Amino acid sequence: MAIFHLQVNTVSRSAGRSATAAAAYRAGEKIVDERTGEIHDYTRKGGVEASALFAPAGSPEWAADRPRLWNAAEDAEKRKNSTVAREFVIALPAELSADERQGLAFEFGRALVERHGVAVDVCIHAPGKDGDERNHHAHILMTTRRMTPEGLTEKTRELDNQRSGEVDHWRQEWSSMANRALERAGRSERIDHRTLAEQGIERTPTVHNGPAITEMVRDGRPSRVIEDREAAASAFVAQVKAEAQALADDLAKAQAAFDQAQQEMDQLKAEQQREQMRRERAEYEKREAEDKRLKALSAEQLAREVNRMRNALTSPDAAAQRDPAYIEARQRAEDLAQQKRQADQEQAAMERQAVQLREKHGIRTWLHDSGLMRFDKLVVAEAMGREAGMLSLQLAPKAMQAEAEAKARYHEAESRQWLENAPQNDRIERYAKLAQEKAKQERDERQRMGQQQRDERQAEIKREMLARDFKALAVRRELRMAGSRDDSEDWAKNTPEALRKVVEQYNRTPKERREEVLRATLDDPKRRGALQSMMDAREQAIDQSRSYDYGG
Repeated sequence: MAIFHLQVNTVSRSAGRSATAAAAYRAGEKIVDERTGEIHDYTRKGGVEASALFAPAGSPEWAADRPRLWNAAEDAEKRKNSTVAREFVIALPAELSADERQGLAFEFGRALVERHGVAVDVCIHAPGKDGDERNHHAHILMTTRRMTPEGLTEKTRELDNQRSGEVDHWRQEWSSMANRALERAGRSERIDHRTLAEQGIERTPTVHNGPAITEMVRDGRPSRVIEDREAAASAFVAQVKAEAQALADDLAKAQAAFDQAQQEMDQLKAEQQREQMRRERAEYEKREAEDKRLKALSAEQLAREVNRMRNALTSPDAAAQRDPAYIEARQRAEDLAQQKRQADQEQAAMERQAVQLREKHGIRTWLHDSGLMRFDKLVVAEAMGREAGMLSLQLAPKAMQAEAEAKARYHEAESRQWLENAPQNDRIERYAKLAQEKAKQERDERQRMGQQQRDERQAEIKREMLARDFKALAVRRELRMAGSRDDSEDWAKNTPEALRKVVEQYNRTPKERREEVLRATLDDPKRRGALQSMMDAREQAIDQSRSYDYGG
């Protein structure tokens, strides 16, 4: 089963240790200590499964080089009893795969960097050949000074003070990280950083036998101490059995209650699924009805509806601006930027004050710089300037990271709104296209109707002209006017015989019925066409006859 183990050690010169030797051993590498000239070569050491260096953003390039990093850590300390490094030793769950253990150890290393601003060296060791094969563990070596773009700076004192609660924090944090990793891996095992008492576990701790009792047991001699322990153990076993039976009974009841709850949950889920199907059906029918309504609209009405739907959509930018995660990230970025500006202003003000003090108090400044006296105002101004400058350097990467985080939250919210709008945008574009098609169809229909009306009007005019011309011919024939008598060339020769018969028949019709007879002829397309052809033939014959006369 997974076990909890987290131990915090220090690497101190007072114990004859060095950061370079510790780093070389844990990484299985060769490192030359530039301060002492010692060569620490552990390249033949086996069992190092993985190693990696982590440092805050903006750290110097050499922070990614193990020999240079730990030589820098040694060089930063001047006292012979200095603590040059600090180490976390953690037990990695054997239930995880090698990649999962590596990811977990590296995650813990990055968390140390984030909280303390130090450089961290993570080395994962395999179990020893003769030891417990489940003993996967990691050595996490960290600098005792914070790492900035300028290199190693101030000491991290929070881990030196046992009352600070930092070690308890990291015990709890490691427990949470390991349990999350086990959960992701689908494992049921968990670890707990608390003591048995804090966990509420009633268990008799094991008692260490001294050498005297151990020898008596080995020789088979009776021991009252052993007998008392065996009696206590028997009583404890009986108590455990009784408690186990009670627990089994409780578990049976709990199982029955669970089964009942599960059945009710299944019924509730089924009802929820039916309700969901009803809602989806209603939504589908609503969309179908809306689609039917929209398709029945005219092009102009549909275009107005499309504009209304577009205006009703939430724009991705507006959604992003209202997103709580973006608002929070934006506020954090602005706060950090403001803090950095204030630090920059404070640094500039203190530097100006220091320059003014030096210009105004030249002698005191010279005595101060010579070490003959202390110029307190100058010391304070320069110290505050350096402090403000250091704070500005620390805030710079955090402000940049916060700004990048705000942009990322904005783009995430914007993308979500784009995806949310996508179905409605597709629907809008579909109806916009339909509106264009309808507009074209309506234009074509108007053009067709206009042409049809023009054709009908033209046909009506021709009909009226045919009726007028025919009635004029019939009247001239009835009155035997010039050109319509029997001996007239226009009548006897140029007028087709069939037309003459129609005219004669028309004139024999009573006058009160003539209009009705003519209308019946004109209403019949076939008879109207025949009459029009005969009238046209007469006109052509007359025109041709007259052209001969003019020519003669």
